[in-house]
Amino acid sequence: MSAKGFLIRGMVALGAVLCLAGHEWTGYAILRWSGLLFYVVCFGMYTKALLLSLFRTRRVTADLLVVTVMVVSFMAGQPLSGALVAWFISMGLSMSFAIMERTRRKIEDLTKSKDKVVRLVRNEKLMEVSIGEVRPGDLAIVPQGEMIPVDGEIVEGSSSVDESVITGEPFPVFKRSGDPVTSGSVNLTSPLKVKAAKAGDKGFLYVMAKEIQASLGIKPKMHQTADRIV
Repeated sequence: MSAKGFLIRGMVALGAVLCLAGHEWTGYAILRWSGLLFYVVCFGMYTKALLLSLFRTRRVTADLLVVTVMVVSFMAGQPLSGALVAWFISMGLSMSFAIMERTRRKIEDLTKSKDKVVRLVRNEKLMEVSIGEVRPGDLAIVPQGEMIPVDGEIVEGSSSVDESVITGEPFPVFKRSGDPVTSGSVNLTSPLKVKAAKAGDKGFLYVMAKEIQASLGIKPKMHQTADRIV
């Protein structure tokens, strides 16, 4: 399920909440029937998602909680309560999935970056090679706005460098000729030439991306246990 899917459910549930609350305040029957229509649509969306998860993955999800609450609330004559629960859970899951999707995209971009092409000077010749083919002593050319592909030292130019992916520090650091740089940081303001201190497949970016890529397919034991308990 995606953040967009939960957002749609949340909007439908909000329609039910507003209409049913409006009926309680004004007594207009049209608001009650409109609210119940939204209620049924929302209930159908959650029921469909629950059945799909049960038959496809054989797992019970949070959809069961919403479906149960909506059924009990309706039977008790309090559909507004069920609609409120559906709305709260839908919006909460929408925000959670949005954060996870954004993080996943960043991780995917990082894992792909180890395969990017590096422009460098080797034996006085300009060439393009993958990061894994970089050798110690190669001179990498890093344009403004691009990720620094190698661990090494700046030999020409000066620029502000974003090292947040490495250090977590949100503010750029000014670097000049002679300063060390780490692969994975981003060159922000002007072109740089960086002399590689180690092979590309030994650099911070390559090693980190490779380890993250390997770990993405492994679900921690604690996570598996939590899934079973939930």
